[in-house]
Amino acid sequence: MDIKHGIAVVGSGYVGTVVAACMASIGHDVIGLEINEEKLAKLQSGSSYFYEPGLDDLLLSGIQSGRLSFTDDYEQAMRESEVVFLCVDRFSVVSNPEFLREGSAVKDFLHPERVVLGGSNQAAIDTVARAYGPILEQSFPGGNPTDRPTLVTTDRSTAETIKYAANAFLATKISFINEIAEICEWVNADVKEVARAMGLDSRISSQFLQAGVGWGGSCFGKDVEALAATARAHGQDPMILDATRRVNLRQRNRVVHKLQSHLRPLRGSRVALLGLAFKPETDDIRDAPSITVAKELMDRGAIVRAYDPLVKQIPDLPTLQTVSDPYAVAERADALVLITEWEELLDLDFMEIAEKMRGKLVLDGRNAFDPARVRSAGLIYEGMGRGTEPPAVSPERW
Repeated sequence: MDIKHGIAVVGSGYVGTVVAACMASIGHDVIGLEINEEKLAKLQSGSSYFYEPGLDDLLLSGIQSGRLSFTDDYEQAMRESEVVFLCVDRFSVVSNPEFLREGSAVKDFLHPERVVLGGSNQAAIDTVARAYGPILEQSFPGGNPTDRPTLVTTDRSTAETIKYAANAFLATKISFINEIAEICEWVNADVKEVARAMGLDSRISSQFLQAGVGWGGSCFGKDVEALAATARAHGQDPMILDATRRVNLRQRNRVVHKLQSHLRPLRGSRVALLGLAFKPETDDIRDAPSITVAKELMDRGAIVRAYDPLVKQIPDLPTLQTVSDPYAVAERADALVLITEWEELLDLDFMEIAEKMRGKLVLDGRNAFDPARVRSAGLIYEGMGRGTEPPAVSPERW
């Protein structure tokens, strides 16, 4: 069976660029349409204008092989293509919702758990399914034929609702454990142990049970709000969805309140933020918790500096100073706050951190640090729902 298709990808934003590169990598001839001259030049050179692990390698390989190209010529793109992916706001013939996670988008596209196609024209659905053939069969180089994704075919409205409902559920799961974290602080329990034990229940699982400063990014907030708005448009009261957003916003304010309780007055205090991107392995700051936290602190007179491996500035906060390494950001800080759990930040030398800091507070906004390591350096550790004391009995002995 000839699996090779001519594919056009309309729009070379985050999703469109990943789709184009991955489709070319499994053997299709792909042409990406992009009208922004600066972005187009970057893509034509074989590199993306945003950070996503593995993506630049796929782009360069696709262009060098001749299977991938980018153009601003709409007629050329349509003329040479059998299947068109519309990665712009949003009409479609076959709805193909994406479930890409920033930081692992290439892996998610090539090794998905499911592919969802929705439409009223079965022939069109079949054509798109054939384009996904190497992914569905995991027959491309690097594929895993023993772990093939499920193909879900349905109508367009159901396909789109699947996307919104999936993201809304994951957002709700995070907000739920964050509400439990606040209860843990009142009763002196450790939310990490609560979540670990909950996750051992196969009906619950441990994924998305990490308490902290809450979710951000372009997907969860948009999809929760879209689903809630749809419910309201049909006369429903989306109480759980509304609560999910409220709890998430409250988590960012909780960071500020925790700092305020330690640093009195907050005005004039020096606060160091570790991480600006909304999650590790991306440079995306859309709806990032760091922006809310930094702005609130600066509005209250705190002096805020930040370190992030990829994000070097926040356009909405031009006065926020960023530095080149995590130890420099700790210099003369009264408090150090982990916002984004970059892997490189998890093994900090807290003895060196303590030497550089003016104060002693380490606020672990992702519950990613080992409290004992922090305390052994003479620092004060506070997490999100970790209680005020370490557990008296090791969990392994329970």
